[in-house]
Amino acid sequence: MSASMKRILCCSRISVLPLHKTGNCAASTKDALGSTHSPSCALFLQQRQLHNKQFSAGTASTPVDRRRTCYPDFEVGHQKRLFFSWFRRGLNAVDNTRIKDFGPDRCSAEWIIKTGGKIRWAGTTRFEDNYNSLPPEQDRSYKLEEINADNSEIMGMGFANFRGIKNLKKLTMNNCKYLDDEGMFYLEEHTSDCLEHLEFSHCKVTEAGLQHLTHLRKLKVLKAHHLSGVKNPEDIEKNMQSALPSCDVSIK
Repeated sequence: MSASMKRILCCSRISVLPLHKTGNCAASTKDALGSTHSPSCALFLQQRQLHNKQFSAGTASTPVDRRRTCYPDFEVGHQKRLFFSWFRRGLNAVDNTRIKDFGPDRCSAEWIIKTGGKIRWAGTTRFEDNYNSLPPEQDRSYKLEEINADNSEIMGMGFANFRGIKNLKKLTMNNCKYLDDEGMFYLEEHTSDCLEHLEFSHCKVTEAGLQHLTHLRKLKVLKAHHLSGVKNPEDIEKNMQSALPSCDVSIK
């Protein structure tokens, strides 16, 4: 601890109670839930109980969260989850102004690459996964033909980037744990006149999401496997095959 910090603590008369890990001290105690704590943590728990009693009596402003007082790692993990959730939503955010200025192909390519996927332009055989390799923003001659978003962090909200796309033929999204029914809604809305091959697995898509895909009129191949939200895959497969007679449907 720096000298300036020590001076601040001394001037403020703040007592810092170290929270030892369970089992580090033989004189540890157990709380009402059976968790073991060191003497310093036990004293902290007593203070917490007193504070909560005061809160119940109306003399304290807020209760003390047991998870945060007894387990400081909880707060760290909670903040990490909030940060990564915010970060993922930022990667999947849709900028309608950019779509209008630079087109859906460019914006969709940016979205897929930022979330960890790769794209292939029409007329080429090579996949691109480097953001810096994208063509100039003003060049609208590049058209998306295939997307491989396997193991990416795409979310349903991001599929609104497809608004106005016309040349996308193939889309694979295996092991995308944040993919959900919202994505299926936008996918059907914006690719019903172009998408021919769709494949996804191990995601949050349910039977309700699959129903949106029955409107993909040009679809020739549909593979939807290992979806925990689909309880009767055989029945769903029959229904979807009936709705898409020209499509090879496989739901497992």
